[in-house]
Amino acid sequence: MVKDKETTKDSEKDKPVLTEWQKRNQEFLKKKEQDKAEQEEAEKRLQELRRSQFLGDKSEDDEKASNPKKVKKSKEKIKKEPKPKKVKKKNPHRNRFVVVMTLNVVILLFSAFMISPLSTSKKITVSGQHFTDEATIQQASGIKVDDYLFSVFINRDQIEKSIVKNDPWVKSAKLDFELPNHFKIKVKENRIIAYRQQEESYFPILSNGLVVDEVAQDLPNHFLSVNLDTEKDVKEFIKARQSLKKTIRRNIKSVSKESSKSTKDLIRISMYDGNTVLIPLSKLKERLPYYNQVASKMVATPGTIDMEVGIYVAVEDVSSPEVAEENSTPSLELNDGSSEEAPQGEDFPQEVTNSQDTVTESPAQ
Repeated sequence: MVKDKETTKDSEKDKPVLTEWQKRNQEFLKKKEQDKAEQEEAEKRLQELRRSQFLGDKSEDDEKASNPKKVKKSKEKIKKEPKPKKVKKKNPHRNRFVVVMTLNVVILLFSAFMISPLSTSKKITVSGQHFTDEATIQQASGIKVDDYLFSVFINRDQIEKSIVKNDPWVKSAKLDFELPNHFKIKVKENRIIAYRQQEESYFPILSNGLVVDEVAQDLPNHFLSVNLDTEKDVKEFIKARQSLKKTIRRNIKSVSKESSKSTKDLIRISMYDGNTVLIPLSKLKERLPYYNQVASKMVATPGTIDMEVGIYVAVEDVSSPEVAEENSTPSLELNDGSSEEAPQGEDFPQEVTNSQDTVTESPAQ
């Protein structure tokens, strides 16, 4: 035993001493052998798995051969499953190209249309006229043969105003457009309110107060005759007449200028009931509504109702042809029972003096 121990000690002494690099080299070689062994074991495991899968596929093929119905069902399931749709990538420049090309085509077509004779070819018809004619309305519209359809369509409002301004018969006008080139003018005319007499001719006076420079050919059986000096007075009378009651308007037979030193715009109105009214034109709207109340007290005999300053009545005497004018100055009955002379230019009195009787009246409601 002692000898063996001594031999081992001698052998250990005989072994050379390894350096640090040699030790590391030996460890690297051992590790490499271990990795190689592990790799061989992994390959063996893979081979065993492949064998087992191969054997399993064979068993499945055997089952399919034995059960073909199951195979068909599995195929049908596979067919029924929807396939994912392929999403096409949109080209962002394509839409821009389409827009630009469309605009260019539209501009090209519009330019070709404006150059062609079709751009000025138009059809104009007029409806609603009775006193005026179609040619006069077309002339009043200002539409020319060489005007473009586009310009006529844009300036419709101005054309409508031009027709009303240039044709006194037209009260309102409406211009409509129908494709491809048809313009329709619908007019509404002013009514004939009265006639103005100049020598032996009569000229129509319209509801807007304008006197038409056309001699009336056929006069109605009953009409209003307005014989005032200026067209301004005619317009003022027509405007004031519109505010009166229908019974008073229909009762007016004729209107003429009356000379007066104190009242420059005094007019004489002859009524169909036989009465005559003297009234300033500027006070017609305020004072003439009293006419019905005053005339109701003059049923027996017609007379003259003076509304120049206050209101008083001069009734014709049946026994003599002279007119009885007992009161040269109207008498106004005041609230305290006293009376005084009516001042010049009184706006509207509250009484009516009929011959010798004084009656307090109120305006027609």
